[in-house]
Amino acid sequence: MNTDPQSNHSVTEALKSAVRESREDQTLTGAKLGFVARQASPGFSPKASGFRTLKEYIQRFVPELVIVGYAGVDPVYGLRSPGEEPPQPPKPAPVASAEPSCWRVWVSPECGRLLVVDRDTGDVKVSSEDSSISSDAVSIPPASANFHVEVARQFLRVHQEIPASLRQKLEALIAGAQDGWWRPWTSLIKEQGAFLSRNWNRHRVGMLVSKFEEALKSHGLEEKSLIRASAQVRPGQPKARPRTFSSAGESPSSHQLIDVVMRIIPTLSVDEIRDLRLPLGKVCDAIAAASRAQ
Repeated sequence: MNTDPQSNHSVTEALKSAVRESREDQTLTGAKLGFVARQASPGFSPKASGFRTLKEYIQRFVPELVIVGYAGVDPVYGLRSPGEEPPQPPKPAPVASAEPSCWRVWVSPECGRLLVVDRDTGDVKVSSEDSSISSDAVSIPPASANFHVEVARQFLRVHQEIPASLRQKLEALIAGAQDGWWRPWTSLIKEQGAFLSRNWNRHRVGMLVSKFEEALKSHGLEEKSLIRASAQVRPGQPKARPRTFSSAGESPSSHQLIDVVMRIIPTLSVDEIRDLRLPLGKVCDAIAAASRAQ
């Protein structure tokens, strides 16, 4: 981080104005303010100003704004009353467990969290931005808001079969990329039917996982650790629970076998994975699907 943080006047004024001119309650999420900052000064990033996050920039240069709550893990900002101490914000609402999942953090820009990956084991955990990172680990910030827009653009380029009327609506949503654009985007996709919705989910997850793997490669993680870490940053990945099989001749169920295989694969080397025996048809289908997603 730079030793001499710099203020961007256009961004500072735009952030204050955006909150003042927002809804009746005069509050905006950190994600929305991130979009406002980029509109006010194209190319703006907190790191270029000497900060790790927009939250740190606001705390230093926009004291008129204070955190008044949370939307999941995203801070909600409001205006500080003149002459009053800033209110103590409530703690973020719990999300299914004591901390958000690795996937939730990875896909949530401006969430104030990051992922910490152990170089040797590939284990991934969620950490706050202010936590210290050991020398044998690397920190991965969430995928940027701009990357999420690029995921949507790539989807439209790949899937030429999307009806013209729907394509026009989807293109309009990402043209301006207003805060929350993904909500109407997702609704429009679902209205088209399960087939397109499944394709969108596969495409989105595939690109986001690939982006995470690129980030790991940029830190020089070995292939074995990279594969294990990637397996942990996927949607709906529950914590692994040990399963036991009866020694009295009881055969494991298909779900048990799948669970065992999915826990073993991340621990294999690239050479060991290449030696796996897989149905040729399924391999060809997977290669074709990956090619379409690029």
